Amino acid sequence: MRQPLGLRLVKFFAAAVISLLVATLSESWFSEKQQRERDTGQLHSLASHLNERTFDRIVDDLNGLAPMPFIQDTAKGVLPPDNSEALAAIHTVRAALKSDLVYLLNRAGIVVASTRYDGGKSITGNNYAFRPYFSRALQEARPVFYPALGAATRKRGLYFSVPVVDIRDASVTGVAVVKSPLDGFDERLRQQPNPTLLVSGEGVVFAGSRPQWLLRTVYPLAESERQALQRTRQFGSE
Repeated sequence: MRQPLGLRLVKFFAAAVISLLVATLSESWFSEKQQRERDTGQLHSLASHLNERTFDRIVDDLNGLAPMPFIQDTAKGVLPPDNSEALAAIHTVRAALKSDLVYLLNRAGIVVASTRYDGGKSITGNNYAFRPYFSRALQEARPVFYPALGAATRKRGLYFSVPVVDIRDASVTGVAVVKSPLDGFDERLRQQPNPTLLVSGEGVVFAGSRPQWLLRTVYPLAESERQALQRTRQFGSE
């Protein structure tokens, strides 16, 4: 028996709607998949740029600075703070890296040579033993990366530190530090098509394309975590 015309029309239109819905969902799924792949590719490109042109380059320049005899003698106190040889070397590194600050700390965490900031201000004589970029480089004898607000400058920066190792007995005599600015990095993040963030290991948004998110956390911090951040003053009182 043939089905009534009305029923056949209903089935035809139902099949057409289902086909259209399946096609739409399929197109949407492929579109989202392609978007995710593009986003992932852009993030990998950004990470590679940071690793190769920022992180690796800064550590390489610091590793070239640390073995210099007058840098080692300044860290050990054989040469006076801010002597001309040490200042010439750290100013050269600062100019090459376009960094905010380059400085040298002795084993006590006291700055014994430093470039200037804000029109001539100096951090020479300041004690940064409380900063993990100092204590970890000293204790672990390896490079350390540390995002933080400057204790003196109150400006965000990416801190890179390497141990100054005595070439005679392999003891760590001090720590060399570069503070890299975030202006160019913020601008690069703003150029990303989607909201893009640099998040510290503690879950704090340290740079990003949305200024209103800066120094907020991506998840709630336990009170012990908050107190640990306050002790090191990594993000000031923010």
